[in-house]
Amino acid sequence: MENIFITIEEKRTYLNNLIALDPSNLISLEIIKASQELDLLICQYHLSIATYDKTKKLFP
Repeated sequence: MENIFITIEEKRTYLNNLIALDPSNLISLEIIKASQELDLLICQYHLSIATYDKTKKLFP
């Protein structure tokens, strides 16, 4: 599981570097949108894991 987050962080760093090269580029705008969507997915994943852990403790 930890390896997945390392890969995500590496990809995020790569995307941020692409944006830094030319932030006015239309492709950069798509990269920013994709990065924001990735952030949302990560938050949803963390929330689902936290919810699962709480449920598991309540109903073992």
